[in-house]
Amino acid sequence: MNTVAQIKYAVATKLLTDPDLGRTICQQLSLTLQDIEQYAIHHSKGPENKVPFDWHYHNIIGGITYLAEMDGNLSIFLRFNTFNNMQASNNSLCHEVKHWVEGLVKDSTSFNIEGSRYLDKAYKCCSELESLF
Repeated sequence: MNTVAQIKYAVATKLLTDPDLGRTICQQLSLTLQDIEQYAIHHSKGPENKVPFDWHYHNIIGGITYLAEMDGNLSIFLRFNTFNNMQASNNSLCHEVKHWVEGLVKDSTSFNIEGSRYLDKAYKCCSELESLF
């Protein structure tokens, strides 16, 4: 939904004025949503299904958070918006983020289970955006 807001902002402020580019961006966003839907169905983050991955949505997160555990080591990847990212392997910070994420997951919508409502809303927003062009 942040991406939809960014596109609306770009249109409103006349940063995005080319209708063909606008339609292309909306079509690409729709294709991305289709990928997300398939990844959620298959509990993966790619077409190969090699690494189990659970997708969750919580409106408080405000960005995308990855918590990776490999060989007993934790790493976090926090994306605050499209351009700002943070990566850390600091054990105490990673454990704090792990605790925080576990709490958010309990109160979140799992794309793997019921994300279709969220995706339906996102698809509708894509269609509405495309009509701006």
